[in-house]
Amino acid sequence: MERTDIIFDIETTGLDPLTDRVVSIGVKVGAENTLIMDKDEAAMLNQFWGGLRSYEWFRLVSFNGSTFDIPFLNIRSLLHSMKVVDVRGKHIDLRFVLNYGQKFGNGKLQEYADFLGIAGKYEGIDGSAVPLLYANGDFEMIERYAIQDVETTFELLQRAKQVGLV
Repeated sequence: MERTDIIFDIETTGLDPLTDRVVSIGVKVGAENTLIMDKDEAAMLNQFWGGLRSYEWFRLVSFNGSTFDIPFLNIRSLLHSMKVVDVRGKHIDLRFVLNYGQKFGNGKLQEYADFLGIAGKYEGIDGSAVPLLYANGDFEMIERYAIQDVETTFELLQRAKQVGLV
């Protein structure tokens, strides 16, 4: 049985999981990109955690997921009394890997994309634009942005595998 790499990235209305919410969860498994987006945050979380449960052997892959995405998802799941999946030992944070374990090491996803010649942020948008896009109901732009982040993370993973970093 082969392990399934599940690349993911979340978009939120801000940086504080106690006051902000998840707007979308981008997921890439193999060649398939999926965007989980719903006005009902609990429904999104349920779909994400349920999706993980459907894989017997998986590895979550993110960029900065150890310090942002996973804690944010866990805290928002706590609010909604949502059963989470224990991903300890099943997650690789590429930012952490590239900074050799330095929690606050340098480099944003866009900076690595530029450095390696990988397609980066959709139309130059960064995460700070998502709250306004969400407030304005521009869900199509959020979808494009989120899927591009997942694709960029996937390309970074491929390069890291190629040189033996993961």
